[in-house]
Amino acid sequence: MPAFAGQQLNIPNEQAANDNQHAENVRAIQRWANLIPVTLIQNVVTTVAQSSVTLTVPANPAFQSLDLRISAASASIQNLFLRFNGDSGNNYISTIISTNGTTVSTSTSGLSSFGTVGLCTDVGGTRVGFSTATIQNPLASTYRNWVWQGWEPGTTSALYQSGGGTWIGTTPITSITITINGGGNFTIGSVFNLHGAY
Repeated sequence: MPAFAGQQLNIPNEQAANDNQHAENVRAIQRWANLIPVTLIQNVVTTVAQSSVTLTVPANPAFQSLDLRISAASASIQNLFLRFNGDSGNNYISTIISTNGTTVSTSTSGLSSFGTVGLCTDVGGTRVGFSTATIQNPLASTYRNWVWQGWEPGTTSALYQSGGGTWIGTTPITSITITINGGGNFTIGSVFNLHGAY
């Protein structure tokens, strides 16, 4: 159909814009549906007893989120702490919700020198605890948030915790250091996986 005088037909441009938007919508749906696989950044299995494990976050590729998967043990059941970039300042805020199947408790820290990120199992028996955490916007320059959940099977009663936190440091995340509440060592065979998603 011919254009009227002074009128431009932008159908091809509009179609291209619609196609681009559709493609982005599909990618977004795939990301949320976890159909785009995450990339393994680092896998650490402890071969000696050690008090901390540090995972390195590359600057490239530019991951939009990071996933931690931890199966760790120590001398007793304890929370796991994290620090970004070795930052030991009071720049972390954490919240924990705990339940053993009978009671539920909550706690929130003010500004602290670490953030809570999971649970570790005690070395007795063959029980295996497991924790996962997702960290959003690791390349941002302020206010990086994470959410986590942890499961400790126990012998007579299990412990489940979940929570979240914020780091108010001012640099992109380049490393994540995991330690144990109250000190102590991770036992041999503790596993730490770091994955990234675009």
